[in-house]
Amino acid sequence: MNRLRRPLLLRIIGISLITVLGCGKHRNFGSGAVDLDSGVHPNTPLSVGDSDSTAREEPPGPDAEGAGTPTARLSVEDGNSDAATSPSSPQCGSNADCASPSASRCSNNQCVRCEANADCSHIDNTPGLAAGTLLGICDLSNPNGPQCVQCTGSERQACGADVCDFKTAECSASSPVGSSGLCEPCVSDAQCEAAARCVQQTFAGSDVGAFCFPLRVADQECALAPFSDLKTATTVDGLSADVCLLRRTTCPGLLDVNRTACTASADCGATGLDDGRCEGDVCSLPCQTGSDCFDPVPGSCLGGVCQL
Repeated sequence: MNRLRRPLLLRIIGISLITVLGCGKHRNFGSGAVDLDSGVHPNTPLSVGDSDSTAREEPPGPDAEGAGTPTARLSVEDGNSDAATSPSSPQCGSNADCASPSASRCSNNQCVRCEANADCSHIDNTPGLAAGTLLGICDLSNPNGPQCVQCTGSERQACGADVCDFKTAECSASSPVGSSGLCEPCVSDAQCEAAARCVQQTFAGSDVGAFCFPLRVADQECALAPFSDLKTATTVDGLSADVCLLRRTTCPGLLDVNRTACTASADCGATGLDDGRCEGDVCSLPCQTGSDCFDPVPGSCLGGVCQL
């Protein structure tokens, strides 16, 4: 009986093998897939000598070292974003959207500095609030760049009978037009008499302040002593003018003459400057020649002091 069953069993096994071979070269039994032609497991490392190595190499994956050109990836740490490379966000559609005196004009949807008075017609010193002061003048000479201001020396229409203070670009209620005489303090050319201009005075390297000085008359030399030092100067309003300055003193020193009592020369003139002389018990001026004194006649300057 056993001899009869053995041929039958071999025939059944043969049929099964044919079926398996016809179904494909790989069969997967759990994790152990086997190539039935070679008998090699797919995960078995191949050596250089393997004849089938070329067929078994696969292109490296995207994460493989040195594979292909890396793809640029943006991250928060990169500091790169659309906002960093795109144009600035629009700030305005018209000048009315720009409320800053230093950026009152709308250009290419950005608020920028003024170029003309029309760019300042909507600007005041209290943006968003009522009853502000109109800053309707575009000051192109501002050292910090063009800016909307209330006034300038040459455009003081907002000030009426007053002048525009060059230091603040605002109307000065305490400085009427033409109210300052020679060597008196000033904040605008218009504050001086018609034949004078407001000029910053320096003495021995020190800034003394702005005062009214007489203009040179036509082609004549300076004839009004002690204003005997002819200079071309820039006025506080930015204009060039030929003015007659003081040679040996300052305006504070000049204004002390015959007005301020003294016991020493340090009591006269600007504090800390050698611009005054005490003659007797009253202040006078230092001099080199008679033209440094009020009365430029022989004998008016003796011993370096103007005789009163």
